[in-house]
Amino acid sequence: MPSMLSSSLAVAYDDAPAGVAGLDAAGRFVYANRALRDLLELDADAPASALDARLTAEARAALQASESHASIAEPLRLVWRRTDDAAAADVRTLVALAPLADAADDAGAARTLMMVLGVDGLAQSTRRRERQQRQESLARLAGGLAHDFNNLLVGILGNASLLLFDDQLPEPLKPMLNEIERTANRASELNRELLAYAGRGRFMAARLEVDQLLDQTEGALQATVGDRARLTVRRAHTLPPIKADRTRLRDVLISLVTNAVEALDKTGGEIVVTVGAVEIEADQLRDALCADDLTSGTFVALEVADNGQGMDDTTRDRIFEPFFTTRAGSRGLGLASVLGVVRSHRGAVQVRTTVGEGTRVRLLLPAIEDASISASHKLPAQFAEQARAAVAGGGDDARASKEFSISANTGGGGLILVADDEEVVQRVVRTCLEQAGFAVSIARDGVEAVARFEEQADRIRAVILDMTMPRMDGPEALKAIRALDPDARVILSSGYHEDEAVRRLGDLPVAGFLQKPYRLKELIAMVHRVVRDAG
Repeated sequence: MPSMLSSSLAVAYDDAPAGVAGLDAAGRFVYANRALRDLLELDADAPASALDARLTAEARAALQASESHASIAEPLRLVWRRTDDAAAADVRTLVALAPLADAADDAGAARTLMMVLGVDGLAQSTRRRERQQRQESLARLAGGLAHDFNNLLVGILGNASLLLFDDQLPEPLKPMLNEIERTANRASELNRELLAYAGRGRFMAARLEVDQLLDQTEGALQATVGDRARLTVRRAHTLPPIKADRTRLRDVLISLVTNAVEALDKTGGEIVVTVGAVEIEADQLRDALCADDLTSGTFVALEVADNGQGMDDTTRDRIFEPFFTTRAGSRGLGLASVLGVVRSHRGAVQVRTTVGEGTRVRLLLPAIEDASISASHKLPAQFAEQARAAVAGGGDDARASKEFSISANTGGGGLILVADDEEVVQRVVRTCLEQAGFAVSIARDGVEAVARFEEQADRIRAVILDMTMPRMDGPEALKAIRALDPDARVILSSGYHEDEAVRRLGDLPVAGFLQKPYRLKELIAMVHRVVRDAG
């Protein structure tokens, strides 16, 4: 339709993200851009004058009282009818008016420019931004707490293990120490959930065919649902691969189905799992919880829908917060862990829910174009698995660990530099390594670690370097140590997952990786292997 706005202005405003209208000298609408038409659901070929009928009587009066549409200091609050249907929800807007300096003298030409902002959309955007910021703040808090808690668990587990290794330990004390170990291990599991929420939990990412994961998980999903509901799994015929931790993603899927079951009333209901590939644009992620830099691309969409109780806005905004729950007896970490795992996989979560009509939780996981996975993302995990397998499987490292743990000599194994800012970790690692036959030098931060390495490089057989330390962190200290000796054998220690450590290290190689809270047998097995390989 011909615009009653000058052609240059019409071109500029038609693609504007906010609503724009033009009014003539009599206050009639003569122009409406696409954004305003979309906001008020006005057909593209409808005349702009149709907007007059959309204004409520109060809004029309307010507009007429605005000093003949001259510029006003405060925006007007105008309410519009979205459609001709009286039952349709109204649209609340903020409106600013400004005279057009280059207005034409033609009758019916636009003399006043109206800028229109939908208040409902603004409020939703604000809530989404606040929810995202709250989740990010809670994730940072959870990560910091989990980091400190991991150090405490190293001390608890380490001291319990040292006592259990003591041949002179009175027999009645062993059951109590075993109970301490079991309790600390349960605390470690809880801590892993916190780290998962913070996006820093341990996971091993590799190429994953999602349809194969569904084949392997469908039985567990059926068992989770039981006779409470009818489970339907729908999948696309072809799905692109993703880079993911198979075990973590399986747990996420089971957790979502478990929550869906618990959302149903006593009469049961229906749960539908849908998986397919989708092309997502950046503006479609505006209501998602995801990384700030997540952009458009191809995603695998994994959705779990139920026809249960649904949620109100307040509950929906909090379901991913750690320890928030509406169920008695729940720790409130299931969905928090789901969000953390998805964030760790550079994905997004979207939730659609209506009270009384059910809930849909949709995970968006980036598809990979290159099927190869960088070897640098596998090595630290491989080291950690070697240590765990060694102490559990009875190999050479396991036997060496046992021998080390009961032999107290004067450091015949060589000097180990331990850099960690937590005193409880320093003490337990020193005691463990000394009982294993090593001499130990302690550094309280990265700066001190580099200085001690420079002083004693010819004697140091290996370095145990914590990832997070004051003054100079692990990656910076590793870089400085490598500059002094490119062949230095460095074992990295962190409560965060291996992929996070590798990402921060860049191209800097390490000889091993210890995931906190580690067991002393894992520590000794790792040190023994690194020292042995160094010759």
